Amino acid sequence: MSIFRRFTPSFLLNNGLPFNLANLLPLGRRKSTPTRGAPLPHDKTRVHFFAGNFDDIASARHYCFHSELNTPEDLTRELPDAFIDIAHVEVVFGGHRERLSEFLNGDLTDTYLRKIDHKNTLVMIAEPAFGGFPYALNDTSVLHYLGAEVVDV
Repeated sequence: MSIFRRFTPSFLLNNGLPFNLANLLPLGRRKSTPTRGAPLPHDKTRVHFFAGNFDDIASARHYCFHSELNTPEDLTRELPDAFIDIAHVEVVFGGHRERLSEFLNGDLTDTYLRKIDHKNTLVMIAEPAFGGFPYALNDTSVLHYLGAEVVDV
């Protein structure tokens, strides 16, 4: 044990503060540890929801699906703790209630509509997009992570 550690009060060894600063950061700024999603029955899947504002559907699709030669899409670059197969990503520009009500019950649809608030774009990523690898999802520069729900396939 070093002399420094031996004579330093224990609360100062945790970043020099008696509390964890990560707990004070806004939720979207916290870093999560990548984990695998809990196993699901074969007739269910988990869908992760994001919302943001884009000028038009082309801009939203460009953010999620366009990549230059040998580079990942912007969505993938801004979620570095997740491998994302964009074949399992859907972009909905407007018409959120109709799309959500196709697989969420009425109360859950209303809950997500409140979370979406004034944002014009909904991005949904189905669990198979992660290829079975561990993942962690957070806000990106243009999308706010709303959460995940288990739905029927």
